[in-house]
Amino acid sequence: MNSHTIASGTAFLLVCLFVSFKPTTLADYTVDVQRSNLSWEGHKFFGGKHTGTIALREGQCIVDDGKLKGGRFIIDMNSIQVTDLSGETATKLANHLKTADFFDAGNHPEATFVIKRVEYGNANTAAVLGELTIRGITQEVVFLATIEVADGKLKAVAPQIRVDRTVHEARYGSVRFFQDLGRKIVADEFTLALEIHAAR
Repeated sequence: MNSHTIASGTAFLLVCLFVSFKPTTLADYTVDVQRSNLSWEGHKFFGGKHTGTIALREGQCIVDDGKLKGGRFIIDMNSIQVTDLSGETATKLANHLKTADFFDAGNHPEATFVIKRVEYGNANTAAVLGELTIRGITQEVVFLATIEVADGKLKAVAPQIRVDRTVHEARYGSVRFFQDLGRKIVADEFTLALEIHAAR
C-alpha cells in the first residue's frame, strides 16, 4: 500500500468520524403542565357564551436550531371546568360537557394534539399545523402562534385554535344534526387558547 492510498484512507476515516460525531441541534423540551394553560370558549348561536379550562396531562416539544419543529400533548378531558359560572350551575355544565352529548370523557378520558409542521413567518410567529384527536377521531387544525425559544426554555402562545366539535361526534345542539332546537342551538365551532411553557 503506497503513501497516497494511506493518506486517502486516513482522510476518508476522518470525514466519517466528523460526520458521526457532529452534534445534533435537535432537543426535547418537557412541558411544565403547572405553568401551561389551555382554555376554551363555546358560543350559543343566538348570543351568549361559556368559558372554561382543560388541564394538560403531559407534553413534549421538539426544537431544532432554536425553532419549534414538533410536539405531542395529552389533554385530560375529565378536567373540564367552567369559569363563567359558579357553584352548582358551573358543575352541572362541566359534567354535561363530559357526557356523550359532547366529549364523552368517561369513555375517552384523553385527547391528544400532535404538531405535524411549523412554518415560520418571522423569527417568533409561525403557522402550526397539527392533528387533534378527541373521542378517538382526528381532525387537522391550523393556527397562528407566537413562539419564543431562548436559554433552554420555550414559550408558545396560540390565542385562537378553531375546532369543529361535530367532527368528533359532539353534536348536542347542532342545527346540522337536529331540528326544532329553538334558541338552544349551540355553535358547531369552539375555540381553544393555549399557552405552553417548556424547558430542555
